[in-house]
Amino acid sequence: MAINIAPFPLRTSVTVGIGNFLTRPWIAWLTDLVAQVDTNPTLVSDVALASKSASVSVTTFPRTVSPLGLYRVGYFARIVRAATTSSSLTLAVGCVNGGVTCAFTEAAMTGNTTTTAQSGFIYIQSDASKPITYTLTYASSGGTTMQYSVWMTIERVSA
Repeated sequence: MAINIAPFPLRTSVTVGIGNFLTRPWIAWLTDLVAQVDTNPTLVSDVALASKSASVSVTTFPRTVSPLGLYRVGYFARIVRAATTSSSLTLAVGCVNGGVTCAFTEAAMTGNTTTTAQSGFIYIQSDASKPITYTLTYASSGGTTMQYSVWMTIERVSA
């Protein structure tokens, strides 16, 4: 999402006076900038898994910081090679909220064709310094195994 903010005050001095204080137009512009940045979603992590043919056990999304807040996990998954007989893929996302471990499991993808795809968003409120995790449960039967690709992002949408 683009940040909508007025142009910076190019023709206005940045500082004024002996103490080199910021001028009012620059204070107003910087205050507005900070407010806009704080209210827009921030990409925290992303994961791309291509042509996988196995389950993925509980895995922590890579994040450099993990403050308390509301997060949006977005995902897109698609079967890239169908199994001979049948297949299934299920995504689950986990977090800790108020000291309680929570899990959100999406519907299983069972179409078993290369046009089988699923996408969605999961909103979670995560405690500070606690991991946000994902799990992919895979099943395939027949001589040719199913392969899938998954792309996931985490955005922090509010504190």
